[in-house]
Amino acid sequence: MKWRTSNGKTITIKKPGSGRAITAISVNGKENKGYLIPHDLFKNGGEVEIVTK
Repeated sequence: MKWRTSNGKTITIKKPGSGRAITAISVNGKENKGYLIPHDLFKNGGEVEIVTK
């Protein structure tokens, strides 16, 4: 999914696979600890990948 913020930046959210149980989340290629996404992602744009099993 791609989403454009009010300041014109794009956030891409990917979830490869069909699993439902979240095993990891990465933000801009770096593993994210926990489930909260940094606010900078919404200001600067970027990519979130949700890994499931």
